[in-house]
Amino acid sequence: MKSDLLAPLALPVLLMMAQCSPVAPPLARGSAHFRTKVPPDPEPGTSCTDSYGGIGKGTNVPDLPNSATITNLGEMVVDGEHSEDNVPYEVSCKITGSGELRIEGEMAGTNTSPFLSSAGSSTYIEIDGTIGTDGRGFGQVNFFTTATLAVSPKPDTSCTLAATPSPRKACSNSACVASAEEPVDYGSMVVTFDCPDMDMAAAGIAADCEADGTIVLDRCTY
Repeated sequence: MKSDLLAPLALPVLLMMAQCSPVAPPLARGSAHFRTKVPPDPEPGTSCTDSYGGIGKGTNVPDLPNSATITNLGEMVVDGEHSEDNVPYEVSCKITGSGELRIEGEMAGTNTSPFLSSAGSSTYIEIDGTIGTDGRGFGQVNFFTTATLAVSPKPDTSCTLAATPSPRKACSNSACVASAEEPVDYGSMVVTFDCPDMDMAAAGIAADCEADGTIVLDRCTY
């Protein structure tokens, strides 16, 4: 009898709980293309390996920053999606702020850069930095390829980040910087990076490398 009286109240309560609960964003997706390169004036006794990393559908990865204009952002892969060789991609990202934005993201999967001499190896990249209201900022970018092993900024150095000009951008769920786009219910970014002083594990303590690349991430949490 008591349960019968409570039953009519259950549905409205459940509906209110559903309306108040935050909606989980869709699975993160992204693409990236990056490289190490020998500096124009390498320090004597040091070494660097030219190498490439790419994540995207097939070889459809973003243009590198040295392109005259970045027009191709690649075809993004979704977190958990499997590559052609049945390896799952791992994609995650978070963008917070409404003035200066904090951006965090990482991707891992099969290396599909079109500049690879032999396809099928794995690669990984992560970014952690800030983007100012002018669309520029600084941060740390670390990545891995089988040719270089781990690549990271040298101590007390950082990478420059750019979310401008278009199609570069950076948006949280509440604001976009240097972009005419309106924020949506999740974050997204198209950021290029340039790192003038990088360590490369494959070269040991005698590394002297530069690195640059393009990172595209969408459906980021906040």
